[in-house]
Amino acid sequence: IAQARRAPVRTVAEIAFYLAERLGLDQLHDTIVALPQHDRWETMARAALRDDLLGVHGELTSAVLVDPSRPAVEQVDEWMRQTPGIAQKVATLGMVCEEPGVVRMSVGVRLVRSLLPN
Repeated sequence: IAQARRAPVRTVAEIAFYLAERLGLDQLHDTIVALPQHDRWETMARAALRDDLLGVHGELTSAVLVDPSRPAVEQVDEWMRQTPGIAQKVATLGMVCEEPGVVRMSVGVRLVRSLLPN
């Protein structure tokens, strides 16, 4: 992202970390990683969810990065203020993580994807 957007690596990393913290992406990631892997299908589903979440997290990071010269926290805060329904979506994401399972984690990743600009 830093290379493609010609932005300092530190700024991009800080945006990614702030987003993870503010949206609860770390909790979603940890819940996905903790899913059971009793058979090949569960392992593949868990890996797909994890990969999808990491991809969406990267896309969100890139979308939030507007001005590489501005502090990351300001850009995340501004993006959150401008994103309709963000508080409800973050609350829902927290509820999704309360009862781990592939179905709920799929909903969680889809919810995060819905935060991407159209």
